[in-house]
Amino acid sequence: LTQDVTLVNPIRIYLNAGEEIILTTAGDYSLYRGVADNYLIMVQRGTLTLKGKDSANQLTIDGRKDVYTENTQSLIYVYRDGCLILSDDAILTNNAAESGAGVSVGGSNGHFEMRGGEISNNYARFGGAGVDVDGEFADYDSEGKVTSVEYGYFNMSGGRICNNDGEGLFNYGITTISG
Repeated sequence: LTQDVTLVNPIRIYLNAGEEIILTTAGDYSLYRGVADNYLIMVQRGTLTLKGKDSANQLTIDGRKDVYTENTQSLIYVYRDGCLILSDDAILTNNAAESGAGVSVGGSNGHFEMRGGEISNNYARFGGAGVDVDGEFADYDSEGKVTSVEYGYFNMSGGRICNNDGEGLFNYGITTISG
């Protein structure tokens, strides 16, 4: 990222298994919400890594909750075999949503690895102002029998979830916190 960008349509990440996109910054730049009721980034299949250059050159994703007070969607939605990695000097901030204002992890095998960075100053009406991890997502056959069950996964080994209004983490999936 070489300048501030306002998003009016979501960035959709749909890659082949094992492929990765790294979003980083050349300076202290931000992605801003430019419209309500849309995820800013959707990760379905493949991996998206967010990281700043260093502590003076951070990557910030800003939901602009002061402007979009009635927004209902997360900054980032991870689902259907997608993976989000939040690394050092990346910040998810200032969003309002129904739940999962920072990151919403779908119960359909979405993965979120928080290795660094910060999720802060978000607001959720129903919980998970920082992170919302969904529970079971079941597939059924034509006879109504369950053929597979998938969960959302959240692994936090670094970083901070702080100063959010509403629970920092709301979990119905599988969560591991270490470090």
